Amino acid sequence: MQELERKLQEALLRNRELELKNTFLRSDNSQLQSNVDKLQSDITSLESDKGKLESNIGILQTKLTKLGDELLYLRRSISIRGKTRTCSLANKQVKVYLTRAAITAMCHDPQMKAYYKRKVEQGKHKASVVNAIRAKIIARCFAVIRRQTPYVSLVA
Repeated sequence: MQELERKLQEALLRNRELELKNTFLRSDNSQLQSNVDKLQSDITSLESDKGKLESNIGILQTKLTKLGDELLYLRRSISIRGKTRTCSLANKQVKVYLTRAAITAMCHDPQMKAYYKRKVEQGKHKASVVNAIRAKIIARCFAVIRRQTPYVSLVA
């Protein structure tokens, strides 16, 4: 009998889980009842905390919705990309010459003058219309080179 208990003690020392089960089995009912009472009080406190958390979640959701709306408004009103600039790879001198040519064409070429007036009356920005005229001048230059004929102006 003593040998059996000695082996049981050795096994308990080797295995922590068995030791816990052994102490639980050897404990009296009063300790078990106190543990049950403690667990029940913990459960009731957790349920009351759950109610508080649910009300806090509702408040946080409304605040989050308001913040999302404000963020959407800010995104629409603020330019994220910043100020527009000429690309560093662009030949800025050629762009200057083309812009000067476009402004001169607006003043002296009847087709370009009519185009400029029509687009500005439609509500386009003047700078974007000048940019479109630059593109038209480039298109005319390439057309003359491709056809290998001189440019013929058509009266508008």
